[in-house]
Amino acid sequence: MNGVMLTGTVVDSPRQKQSTNGIPKVEFMVESLTKALPLRFFVICFGQLAESLNLSPGDGVIVLGRLEPNLKDGRVAGFSLLANNVEVLGAG
Repeated sequence: MNGVMLTGTVVDSPRQKQSTNGIPKVEFMVESLTKALPLRFFVICFGQLAESLNLSPGDGVIVLGRLEPNLKDGRVAGFSLLANNVEVLGAG
């Protein structure tokens, strides 16, 4: 298993949904804080974490989780970050 820690900025409004099993789910994009080549990551949260998140575009976050491949036609077309924890960074 892989583990990922991402520090970045929320760049869109989190979308609240339910999984096919009826579990609460939140999806949002985070842009890395790298100035030279900022990267965007699709973040997915489930369960209690999804219910407790209160994020807005522009919020700084630290996301802990694991990468899961997005498959298209049997090939890896990108990755999603399945979050175990999301911490909002305080105003500095």
